[in-house]
Amino acid sequence: MSVIFLGLDSNLTSIEAYPYICTARAWLLMAGFSLAFGAMFSKTWRVHSIFTDLKLNKKVIKDYQLFMVVGVLLAIDLGIMGTWHFTDPFYRGTRKMMPYVSPFLTELTVSSAITAACPTPDS
Repeated sequence: MSVIFLGLDSNLTSIEAYPYICTARAWLLMAGFSLAFGAMFSKTWRVHSIFTDLKLNKKVIKDYQLFMVVGVLLAIDLGIMGTWHFTDPFYRGTRKMMPYVSPFLTELTVSSAITAACPTPDS
């Protein structure tokens, strides 16, 4: 789902909707990463704990414990993203750049405006 939002062109969206799209990009990317790698981490942890048991007892780690590990990782990320979102929200910014004349090709001059993807006010 985050790939769809990451692939959107900023020129195809309205200026009013762009901060929401940018926020959705960050939140979906964070949630997808936490769910995918959290699940792999918790499964690897279960296999590691079973095979490194020195007493050779049958150690059982239930599925709900794996879900709790993923839930804790997701809750940490949600706290970080929530703090970031409410303290420094995204906005769309455009900067006019100075023309650049190539020192090697005298007929080449580059002049453009850059629309920063999800900038902060200080950048």
